[in-house]
Amino acid sequence: MAATGSPTVVGWTLHGDLDTELLNEAVQRLSHRMPVLSARIVEGPGGLVLRCDAADEPVGLSFASDGWAPHDARFLRPGDRVLRVLLHRDGPRRHTLTLMAWHAVSDGACMPALHRRLWRIHRELATGAGEASAADAAGLPAPVEERLLARHSPADVTAYAAQWSARLDASHPAALAPRAARDGGPGPADGAHRHRFILSAQQTETLARDARLRGASATTLLCALAMTAVRGLLSPVDGHQQQTCLIPVDLRPRLRPPLPADEFAFAASTASATVTVGPETGLGAIAAEIGRRLQAALDAGHAELEYLATAHMLSRLASAAVTLAVSNVARYSTPPALPPGLTATRPHVLTIPPGPVPTLFVSRHDKALCLDLVRPRAWYTREQAGHLANALQRALTAITGAPAMEDLTRPTPPSG
Repeated sequence: MAATGSPTVVGWTLHGDLDTELLNEAVQRLSHRMPVLSARIVEGPGGLVLRCDAADEPVGLSFASDGWAPHDARFLRPGDRVLRVLLHRDGPRRHTLTLMAWHAVSDGACMPALHRRLWRIHRELATGAGEASAADAAGLPAPVEERLLARHSPADVTAYAAQWSARLDASHPAALAPRAARDGGPGPADGAHRHRFILSAQQTETLARDARLRGASATTLLCALAMTAVRGLLSPVDGHQQQTCLIPVDLRPRLRPPLPADEFAFAASTASATVTVGPETGLGAIAAEIGRRLQAALDAGHAELEYLATAHMLSRLASAAVTLAVSNVARYSTPPALPPGLTATRPHVLTIPPGPVPTLFVSRHDKALCLDLVRPRAWYTREQAGHLANALQRALTAITGAPAMEDLTRPTPPSG
């Protein structure tokens, strides 16, 4: 997983007077308590390894360049630290605070929890009271693989990887052509194109009610909406397409004992669902089929096996034809408890996909959903990004009424 260099990017927009010196002290204290945050992923004899050196300086607060945004995050390289904390001044009394970490050791559950812990430490420093300042007992987290290998043998993992590869060879799902690619691989650009859809509380409830009426979940309904958006941009000969949707799966509650969200680790896998989407295929039918296939994959332990088989599968992931992915982290996007005079809005919880996979990230603020449509610049052009965003907006409008849409894409991203 580390070989992709993909970052997990999580943050909030802060409103009010911000004491940056105190925030920097809180970041350093957080790094001291969690040594893994200042560790580095480096080249080892057998590949990339996570290395923690007690002599390393703690992570501190960095200031992002003017115009930088979370979706401008570059892919990480060997030698980079596990965590970067970036503060961007958006305007008077408004900042965006972003935590960016190697996705190989973090996920959409632990990173929001890390945000909340940072602000608890900030509050301790401001009041002079709180938890002890000693480092956590463990320097580096125990690998999640150790828990899973108790249930799945190496032979099971190898067999699953072979079956996955065979399914990949046999499937030909429709996908948007990656027009920014170079010679069959990624282009040179870092970051991603990003469009944000902001649903009101009423629109969010409308979406949830529509999903219930169709016997679906909000996640599978959003998958169906995104698939119909893609279908409108392609021209199949017979009017029907096989489309594949990747859905990240949180393994934390599936482990024994369960892994808490605030334990810093990469504990996410994926399950996939391939369904037929035609001009008359109803959203309910698409969502229901996705739900059935997803549940069958979970029941069969595919998400756990896919996690363990990642090393076998990485060489083929970039060439895998996947229509899109939908990652719902709404339940983890609880805002941090901020000091008086500061408020947090506009959460973002996203990654930069290492391959040609348009991805919809779902977060929540209060009672309203925020949808971030992300397409890596290394694979898709800005024009393609705009077409897909417009198609998704039309699909959402048919269910919820027109959501607010923001085009956060810039032709030339600034450096971070």
